[in-house]
Amino acid sequence: MSSIAAQSELQRDAILAGRFDLRVWTFVRFVIPFHVALVLLNFALDQQFLTACAHLAMAAIAWLVTMRCRDGIRIIIFTNVYWMFSVATYAYAFLNGQTATYGLGNAERAALVALVSQLALYVACLLTPNRGVLLKIDEFKYLRRRSTLNTLQYPFLIVGLLGVIVGNYGLLSPAYAVTIGYFLLVAMSIRLAEGKIAQDPMLLGIFALMFYISAASSGRTALMALLFMMGFAVLMLKEKIISFGTLIAAYFTMRLLSIFSALLLSVRWTRGTSVSTAELFASKFFSLDTAFFLINPFYVHPVQLEAVTAPENTSGFYSDFFRAGSDSLLQRLTLLPQMDIVVSKIRDIGAIRWDDLWGNIVWNVLPGILGQDKDLLFSDQIVWELGLRDWANVGRPMITVQGELFSIGGYACVFLVTFYLYYMMSYMYGVMARMMGGRVTAILIMSQFFVNGFVSTTLLSVAMASTRIPFQFIAVLSVIFFIFRMFAKRDKPLRKRKFA
Repeated sequence: MSSIAAQSELQRDAILAGRFDLRVWTFVRFVIPFHVALVLLNFALDQQFLTACAHLAMAAIAWLVTMRCRDGIRIIIFTNVYWMFSVATYAYAFLNGQTATYGLGNAERAALVALVSQLALYVACLLTPNRGVLLKIDEFKYLRRRSTLNTLQYPFLIVGLLGVIVGNYGLLSPAYAVTIGYFLLVAMSIRLAEGKIAQDPMLLGIFALMFYISAASSGRTALMALLFMMGFAVLMLKEKIISFGTLIAAYFTMRLLSIFSALLLSVRWTRGTSVSTAELFASKFFSLDTAFFLINPFYVHPVQLEAVTAPENTSGFYSDFFRAGSDSLLQRLTLLPQMDIVVSKIRDIGAIRWDDLWGNIVWNVLPGILGQDKDLLFSDQIVWELGLRDWANVGRPMITVQGELFSIGGYACVFLVTFYLYYMMSYMYGVMARMMGGRVTAILIMSQFFVNGFVSTTLLSVAMASTRIPFQFIAVLSVIFFIFRMFAKRDKPLRKRKFA
């Protein structure tokens, strides 16, 4: 980082964001040929021609996106279906010694639904202006906003922590708690951008808190949110990604995340009981078995053995594709088999379910102050209707956003709503970058929207992540800027802050 330490803040922001863009673009271009090779190998084994063509078409669309777009965040937004539904599926199959169509009810239809969704993303990409999100004519405005954020980082830190706490204990509506919690992310992004992670005890304390929240709630969302932010920060801040030290760190990180995920699943049964989830998790995590697992790549943790030897799931909402077990983050990120459970059992779409569509992308997204009745169990209703679970057996199954959209209105609904949601996400990204006066902070904030936007289980949560929550965040930030400008001293000229 020393080579750019003396640059002005906006120049430094451009350099770090440009480094992120280049690495995302390079990674996508690097992975696509390997994915294509896996698709062709699977076709040679299973002879499913239409399925292979659909996945190859998704790879081609991802390549076209990289030809048009150089913004790393927008590349991720406009190729997310390709990664979550195609690349992850073939990677999981390859790592577990099976074909990518093994255990699927209707591999062709699942692939076509994913292809239609990815095609909608490409159309959204084509209709998005192909220019940078920051405008040079507004440089003074960006400097003033960044100066404000730097000044307010400690109040943001306190407010954000309060948002996380009240949200974790259910003291505030999740939509509002998440919006408040994003100010913690603003403070984190400001400190991360300085590139002194290991020397910043406050940052390390926040990371520890996020790990604790993930363990206490026995959920992996907080874990993935932290993983996304740290990954994005590394892509921007590390001058050299591939090195011996980086590879060692990557190995231990992947082993740690793998066992962390497995342990979270093993203590999930404590929800709603008198047993302390955090204490049980800690007793398993801080053990010799975990230490052996981290050091020895061939060691199998007892928790993993429990998952493999557990009785087969016979509830109906289950895919044989995941026969290898359910203890890895990769399975959580492999969405096509989850969608296939539903779309393979739907026969004909007689008419679009307008009430469900309106409810999940508009009515349920609006604040509850309007007094509307919200139906938040749509995914459960789908599996009930298909006979996959008994009526009133609430499990919030992960049928994926595409699965919900196909259930509502078939391929047309998948295309149109996917286009709308992710076009809006891309638009909101641009607004947030301009509001915060730089792309580095916006990139780190967007890493958190991606958790609900890409690996979410419901259409409603993606609609929230692409419209309401960013709008609330931008509105609150605008009010803060307005108030700060009213009370800030105006008799001193604004100076460009230098990084030491």
